[in-house]
Amino acid sequence: MTNKKSIFLMGDSLVEDYGEEKLPICGWGKFFPEFVKDGYEVKNYAHSGWSTKSFLTVGHGKLYPGKSCWEVMYEDIKEGDLVIICLGVNDASLENEMRTSEEEYRKNLTYFTEEIRKKKADVVFGTLSLRGGDDGSENGWDYKLPSPDNKEPEMDERWMRRTRVLCEIAKDISVEVFQLGEELKKVYENMYLDYMKNNPDASVADGRNYVRYYFHLYKKPINTPVEEGGLGFNMPDREDDSTHLNPRGALVYAKTVAKLLLKTKYGEIINKESL
Repeated sequence: MTNKKSIFLMGDSLVEDYGEEKLPICGWGKFFPEFVKDGYEVKNYAHSGWSTKSFLTVGHGKLYPGKSCWEVMYEDIKEGDLVIICLGVNDASLENEMRTSEEEYRKNLTYFTEEIRKKKADVVFGTLSLRGGDDGSENGWDYKLPSPDNKEPEMDERWMRRTRVLCEIAKDISVEVFQLGEELKKVYENMYLDYMKNNPDASVADGRNYVRYYFHLYKKPINTPVEEGGLGFNMPDREDDSTHLNPRGALVYAKTVAKLLLKTKYGEIINKESL
């Protein structure tokens, strides 16, 4: 039996540790333990495509016969543990069968928090990550708000709306929030500006694509090795994926999460020397 405190990750495809066999797709949960102090054990319960509803649904994904993922995880939580919740992308999806309304999203996050606190453990929320953006935006990650009232919001706007809801919930139930989406936007923009400075003849598209190739799942530049941020030959169906991460991007996300947590009251879990 271990005396280590546990850090639980509740997230989706951007957090999941897919394992070596599924590279180059990768979530930041794979690298997060590299930034955590000895004495803490990271337990990653994130799953691709999952929402707050997925975690509560018995047998969803056939991973936990007869139980929900939440039930399995909850049994393992003990006093002094920390649960990091980064959910909302799939809650906001129009295609996901486990999507939720904003009210159901609020209810589920509140329920998770109340139950975790009953075990004298604690919880922190992370805001939604961001996609690589579309070709219509100058740098590839600028989002335009709002959509007309008579039109279903675009995906990027739905993500941003869920972030606002998450922050409202956190305020209502006194949960600390780290602003992952906002910080990643700065990371993307700084990388873009550095690239343009170092490549004065590059076009805006070159700079945008460099950032997206670094973080996301694109087939171009053709045959770029996985270890250099490319796809290699493992994922021929990922023609233009500006959401999911390759290993280099996942590592940057994990480090960003660690830096943000360092600024919260949970900073004691982070190994400063690893940053």
